Amino acid sequence: MIVSSDRRDRHGSPGWLAAVATVTLLVAVAACSPSVTPSPSAPTPTAAASASTPASGQPPSTPAPSASPSAAIADCGPSDVTMTGGPWGGAAGSRGADVTVSAGATACRLPATPVVAMADSTGRDLVHSALPTSGDGPVLDPGASRAFSFRVSNWCDATARLPLQAVGLFADGAIEIGGLVMTAAALPPCNGPGQPAVVETDGWQ
Repeated sequence: MIVSSDRRDRHGSPGWLAAVATVTLLVAVAACSPSVTPSPSAPTPTAAASASTPASGQPPSTPAPSASPSAAIADCGPSDVTMTGGPWGGAAGSRGADVTVSAGATACRLPATPVVAMADSTGRDLVHSALPTSGDGPVLDPGASRAFSFRVSNWCDATARLPLQAVGLFADGAIEIGGLVMTAAALPPCNGPGQPAVVETDGWQ
């Protein structure tokens, strides 16, 4: 599987932009191919080597090769976690919710900051929070979970096809956040006509 060190430069890069563009799929599977450490070549027998062979006739044991540095923790993707949230709450002209991200059977590394998009009923990304530009997030151990909060404000788009769906974004895809469908009654007020809606996320808790 592609490891964290190989994917670090994808924060805020075309990798994230591609994930934004494919929210309609709400599914992404990272192309994984385990790296292979070649076995050392067998040495050519020499007189000196023969002399060092134990009386038992068995060649001297050699230490096992060290683990490949590529066995690092991979970045989390849609197939590695589940996301649930809710209920919607409101304050100061915005609507927000708490979200829990839970890992499966394999540890993975979360993005530096959570990323949330609001998609319409066709799955089109209408607005999303800021994409990470650098750094790594915390490691999510198998079966563990992390939480964060986010807010949506200034919803002035009367043409959006409702209901909306909150979606979690990763560098290689998107996943629906269970329990966070937004109907017309839950939309935040339009406090700045002509200005875009805003989605903001807090850090990992």
